[in-house]
Amino acid sequence: MGWSEPLLLMGVILRHVGPEMSMIATIFLLYNIYANSFPYPWNHPGFSIDYLIGKIYVESEAALFGLVTGVSLKYVAYFTILSGVLGVLGYGDAMARTFLSRMGRRPGSVGRAAVFMGLGMGMISGSGAADTTFISTTMKPIFRKAGYDDLAAAGLSANAGTLAIITPPVLGSVAFIMAELLAIPYTTIVIMSIIPAVLYVISIYLYNEYYSRRAGLKHVEILQRESPKIHVFAPAMLIASMIFLGYSIPLSVTSAIILAIVIAAIDRDLRPRLRNILTGFAEGFIPMASVGSSIAMAKFIMAMVVISGLSQKFTLALLSMVQNNLLAAILFAWGFSLLLGIGIPPSATYVLSSLLTAPAIINLATSIGIPQDTATLAVHMFLFYMLC
Repeated sequence: MGWSEPLLLMGVILRHVGPEMSMIATIFLLYNIYANSFPYPWNHPGFSIDYLIGKIYVESEAALFGLVTGVSLKYVAYFTILSGVLGVLGYGDAMARTFLSRMGRRPGSVGRAAVFMGLGMGMISGSGAADTTFISTTMKPIFRKAGYDDLAAAGLSANAGTLAIITPPVLGSVAFIMAELLAIPYTTIVIMSIIPAVLYVISIYLYNEYYSRRAGLKHVEILQRESPKIHVFAPAMLIASMIFLGYSIPLSVTSAIILAIVIAAIDRDLRPRLRNILTGFAEGFIPMASVGSSIAMAKFIMAMVVISGLSQKFTLALLSMVQNNLLAAILFAWGFSLLLGIGIPPSATYVLSSLLTAPAIINLATSIGIPQDTATLAVHMFLFYMLC
């Protein structure tokens, strides 16, 4: 069982996510077994199969059943179910129509609508892939009608959809992993994410303004002006309010689901979709196959790195390479996260970046007088932002 479950988990990830994450996990596992063949300072005596099985499967804080896996999956499950319910109730469509109808006929209005759609949907989603898919599908014909180049439209849609990872109050799975690794409240991460989210929105918005002027886009009527459905944002506002008042995340999200159903029963446009509510619960749970397996495998990788002491070795090597230059260390962490993010999900990218690059940057920051807690939070938020 100790070996079969990791192999089955790798199979699930191979099917739903891709081969990269399973390959990285296998590399770290083999490193722990055969590290005695590596040159100094990367070598160590190596660990027996029995020892690694204990660390992977048997211990109470084992790789597959550790605190990060359990707590993250518990929280993420609630948010994915919320997203599924809101999707079948038509909240995404209502938000899209609200933003589209308020943008008018000015050049660049289509891109602005996409940015605000990403911001609005990101408040209740947490899934960059799902939001990107929705925005791309909804906006593709409108982008073409307005004269946007296909590549520019795809870039705007992808960046707007990625806002889901960093837009409070519903952040991506990485936020829960960060909360557990740093032993800080989730509300602290929500507060810290506000400024990066605003900066990200501004950057996408300004790019759209620059592009629309340079490309000479057409005036286009997106939708007739209609009354905005502000009430569709109520579930997200309820979650934020309850979390900051000290209520638990499961209770906050459950309350938001109930409120969403009540609002849908009152709103004549959303009411016909109530018959699909059970489908919404199912569709909300289906993403856990990929998201949940990625989180479990991220914990597996984290355990392999900690067992081998690779994080300390990597920190010393990085400090030596950058010659105690804080800016160089930050640039290295940026490039490292970028390369990892090309092939593996955000959860694994954050875990590896935080274990391998964060200690060196924190060490350099504290050496120039920055308080330890401040440096730790700033570095981890930087790595979180790099996932976008």
